Order: sequence, then C-alpha cells, then structure tokens
Amino acid sequence: MLHEPDNNGCKLYSLRPADKNAIYTTERWSNTLSNGNRVELLYTQVWRSGSFAVELSDVKMDEIVKGGTGIMLKDLVYEVKVLNDGWYECHSILDEDSFTQEELCEIQTLQTNTETENDCEINSDLLEENGWTLVNTDYEIVSACIIRPIDNLSPESDEDTDSDDD
Repeated sequence: MLHEPDNNGCKLYSLRPADKNAIYTTERWSNTLSNGNRVELLYTQVWRSGSFAVELSDVKMDEIVKGGTGIMLKDLVYEVKVLNDGWYECHSILDEDSFTQEELCEIQTLQTNTETENDCEINSDLLEENGWTLVNTDYEIVSACIIRPIDNLSPESDEDTDSDDD
C-alpha cells in the first residue's frame, strides 16, 4: 500500500520505462504433483508500455536515475497503474532438470490438459482449474526510467500512458 508523501522519508512518483516494450512481468505458479513433489511454473509477458506509482527516497530515486539500466520493482513499494498491449514471451518449469520424464508429462498435462508440448500462451483459468496457485508476480523495467512526482491533489495528472513523442 502506498503512503502519503513524506511518510518515512519517501515521496510518491510515477515510474515508467523510457523505451517501449521494456516492462516484463513474471508470474510464479505453484502446484503439487500426484507424488507429493512441488513444482513451480514461471510465465513471462512483455508489455508495450505502462506505469507504476512508487514510493522513493531521494537516495533510491538517484540510484534509479543514475543506474539507467532498469529496475526490479519487488525492491520497492509500488502499485501498478497501467500495463498496455502485453504478449506472451515464454514459460518455464523452475528446476526442470530435477523432474523425471513421468513428472514432466504430469506437469505438461496440468498446464494444458495434454501430454505433448504446447508452446502457446498459458491459460490462467486452466491453470487454476488444474490446481495451480498464483504465488506472486514480479515486475521489471529493462530500460532507463522516467520518474515524475505525483501531485496528490490531481492524481489524473500522472502520465499513465505512453506517448509517441517520448
């Protein structure tokens, strides 16, 4: 939850990538196989544009600006404001090499209801029907960031969408 400005030395800012196609989300899904072993599935999407409201100290804001290479938002107090035009990037099984072929077939069936590899987009409704639980979603910006103060008196002034002139 975001706080009011100047709470614990932090201020509210709008954070968005300087480049298009630079926001990645990775969902971590968990399930238990019939033999009791746990399995985690990582599902990654790329987003054309988006923005976040973040709490930043002056020091953290300077680190982000000077770093210029992106940021993992899990290290911040943040709120997703908007994500636009997302598409499937990839999915993988965490520690896939540790599973037997039989377990991998069961994992595949739990993902798609078939035992054959299917490289299409993951269906979250199907995952939930098959016992998967969404554990968390990590957000990452993989470009330099544009940071602007959020005016609490006029939250609509926060630029939540990308523009073609940036």
